Amino acid sequence: MRRPTPEQARHAREAKTRKQAAAKNPPSATLITADAPAAATPPRVPYEQYRDGPDGFIRWAEDHINVNITPAGGTMEKWVPVSELPDTPHPETGRSYRQMWEEQKKVLRQALIMVGGRFQHRLIILCWPRGEGKTYVLCYILLWKFFC
Repeated sequence: MRRPTPEQARHAREAKTRKQAAAKNPPSATLITADAPAAATPPRVPYEQYRDGPDGFIRWAEDHINVNITPAGGTMEKWVPVSELPDTPHPETGRSYRQMWEEQKKVLRQALIMVGGRFQHRLIILCWPRGEGKTYVLCYILLWKFFC
Protein backbone atom coordinates (compact mmCIF):
# COMPACT_ATOMS: atom_id res chain seq x y z
CA MET A 1 0.00 0.00 0.00
CA ARG A 2 1.38 3.40 -0.99
CA ARG A 3 1.91 6.17 1.51
CA PRO A 4 -0.22 9.30 1.02
CA THR A 5 1.45 12.32 -0.46
CA PRO A 6 2.10 15.25 1.89
CA GLU A 7 -0.82 17.11 0.30
CA GLN A 8 -3.17 14.15 0.81
CA ALA A 9 -2.03 13.84 4.42
CA ARG A 10 -2.65 17.56 4.99
CA HIS A 11 -6.17 17.29 3.50
CA ALA A 12 -6.91 14.29 5.74
CA ARG A 13 -5.73 16.19 8.85
CA GLU A 14 -7.83 19.24 7.92
CA ALA A 15 -10.91 17.09 7.33
CA LYS A 16 -10.40 15.38 10.70
CA THR A 17 -10.04 18.76 12.43
CA ARG A 18 -13.22 20.06 10.78
CA LYS A 19 -15.10 16.92 11.77
CA GLN A 20 -13.98 17.21 15.39
CA ALA A 21 -14.93 20.91 15.50
CA ALA A 22 -18.36 20.12 14.06
CA ALA A 23 -18.90 17.43 16.71
CA LYS A 24 -18.06 19.91 19.50
CA ASN A 25 -20.23 22.71 18.08
CA PRO A 26 -23.26 21.19 16.31
CA PRO A 27 -25.30 23.62 14.20
CA SER A 28 -28.43 24.90 15.86
CA ALA A 29 -31.60 23.32 14.54
CA THR A 30 -35.14 24.59 14.56
CA LEU A 31 -37.70 22.09 15.69
CA ILE A 32 -41.08 22.45 14.03
CA THR A 33 -43.84 20.74 15.95
CA ALA A 34 -47.48 20.12 15.14
CA ASP A 35 -48.58 22.91 17.50
CA ALA A 36 -46.22 25.47 15.91
CA PRO A 37 -47.90 28.37 14.14
CA ALA A 38 -48.54 27.88 10.42
CA ALA A 39 -46.14 30.70 9.55
CA ALA A 40 -43.22 28.69 10.98
CA THR A 41 -43.28 26.22 8.08
CA PRO A 42 -42.32 27.48 4.64
CA PRO A 43 -45.01 27.25 1.99
CA ARG A 44 -44.68 24.29 -0.37
CA VAL A 45 -44.17 25.25 -3.99
CA PRO A 46 -46.40 23.20 -6.29
CA TYR A 47 -43.80 22.11 -8.84
CA GLU A 48 -46.25 19.71 -10.50
CA GLN A 49 -47.39 22.58 -12.71
CA TYR A 50 -43.89 22.72 -14.22
CA ARG A 51 -43.59 19.01 -15.07
CA ASP A 52 -45.50 18.93 -18.35
CA GLY A 53 -42.64 19.05 -20.82
CA PRO A 54 -41.82 22.15 -22.84
CA ASP A 55 -44.75 24.21 -21.60
CA GLY A 56 -43.81 23.41 -18.01
CA PHE A 57 -40.21 24.41 -18.66
CA ILE A 58 -41.23 27.70 -20.25
CA ARG A 59 -43.64 28.42 -17.39
CA TRP A 60 -40.90 27.57 -14.84
CA ALA A 61 -38.34 29.75 -16.62
CA GLU A 62 -40.68 32.72 -16.80
CA ASP A 63 -41.62 32.32 -13.12
CA HIS A 64 -38.16 31.72 -11.64
CA ILE A 65 -35.33 32.91 -13.87
CA ASN A 66 -33.81 36.38 -13.97
CA VAL A 67 -31.26 37.16 -16.67
CA ASN A 68 -28.51 39.75 -16.74
CA ILE A 69 -28.98 42.09 -19.72
CA THR A 70 -27.55 45.36 -20.96
CA PRO A 71 -30.41 47.58 -22.11
CA ALA A 72 -30.14 49.11 -25.59
CA GLY A 73 -28.11 52.30 -25.42
CA GLY A 74 -27.05 51.62 -21.83
CA THR A 75 -23.80 50.61 -20.20
CA MET A 76 -25.08 49.27 -16.87
CA GLU A 77 -26.25 45.68 -16.73
CA LYS A 78 -29.45 44.81 -14.88
CA TRP A 79 -31.30 41.67 -13.83
CA VAL A 80 -34.67 41.15 -15.46
CA PRO A 81 -37.18 38.28 -15.11
CA VAL A 82 -37.46 36.25 -18.32
CA SER A 83 -41.18 37.05 -18.44
CA GLU A 84 -40.38 40.79 -18.53
CA LEU A 85 -37.62 40.90 -21.15
CA PRO A 86 -37.70 44.17 -23.08
CA ASP A 87 -38.85 44.13 -26.70
CA THR A 88 -36.85 47.25 -27.61
CA PRO A 89 -34.62 46.41 -30.60
CA HIS A 90 -30.87 46.79 -30.12
CA PRO A 91 -29.58 49.64 -32.33
CA GLU A 92 -26.75 47.56 -33.83
CA THR A 93 -28.41 44.16 -34.27
CA GLY A 94 -32.04 45.18 -34.70
CA ARG A 95 -33.08 42.32 -32.39
CA SER A 96 -34.54 42.43 -28.91
CA TYR A 97 -34.08 40.18 -25.88
CA ARG A 98 -37.79 39.31 -26.05
CA GLN A 99 -37.42 38.25 -29.71
CA MET A 100 -34.46 36.01 -28.81
CA TRP A 101 -36.46 34.35 -25.99
CA GLU A 102 -39.45 33.79 -28.29
CA GLU A 103 -37.19 32.10 -30.88
CA GLN A 104 -35.62 29.96 -28.17
CA LYS A 105 -39.06 28.90 -26.96
CA LYS A 106 -39.90 27.61 -30.45
CA VAL A 107 -36.81 25.38 -30.41
CA LEU A 108 -37.37 24.29 -26.80
CA ARG A 109 -40.95 23.24 -27.56
CA GLN A 110 -39.52 20.72 -30.03
CA ALA A 111 -36.49 19.69 -27.96
CA LEU A 112 -38.39 18.99 -24.72
CA ILE A 113 -41.31 17.00 -26.15
CA MET A 114 -42.53 14.30 -23.76
CA VAL A 115 -44.25 11.08 -24.78
CA GLY A 116 -45.79 8.97 -22.05
CA GLY A 117 -44.11 11.03 -19.32
CA ARG A 118 -40.62 10.56 -20.82
CA PHE A 119 -38.56 12.87 -22.96
CA GLN A 120 -38.66 11.93 -26.63
CA HIS A 121 -35.07 13.12 -27.15
CA ARG A 122 -32.23 11.92 -24.94
CA LEU A 123 -29.71 14.30 -26.47
CA ILE A 124 -30.24 17.95 -27.37
CA ILE A 125 -27.72 19.74 -29.57
CA LEU A 126 -28.15 23.48 -30.03
CA CYS A 127 -26.45 24.95 -33.08
CA TRP A 128 -26.99 28.66 -32.63
CA PRO A 129 -24.56 31.49 -33.37
CA ARG A 130 -22.28 32.81 -30.68
CA GLY A 131 -24.04 34.91 -28.05
CA GLU A 132 -27.51 33.44 -28.60
CA GLY A 133 -27.79 31.92 -25.11
CA LYS A 134 -26.96 28.24 -25.71
CA THR A 135 -25.13 27.82 -22.41
CA TYR A 136 -27.78 29.70 -20.44
CA VAL A 137 -30.61 27.64 -21.92
CA LEU A 138 -28.85 24.36 -21.20
CA CYS A 139 -28.15 25.44 -17.60
CA TYR A 140 -31.81 26.40 -17.20
CA ILE A 141 -32.92 23.00 -18.52
CA LEU A 142 -30.64 21.25 -16.01
CA LEU A 143 -31.96 23.38 -13.14
CA TRP A 144 -35.52 22.73 -14.24
CA LYS A 145 -34.91 18.98 -14.36
CA PHE A 146 -33.24 19.10 -10.93
CA PHE A 147 -35.94 21.12 -9.16
CA CYS A 148 -39.04 19.90 -10.96
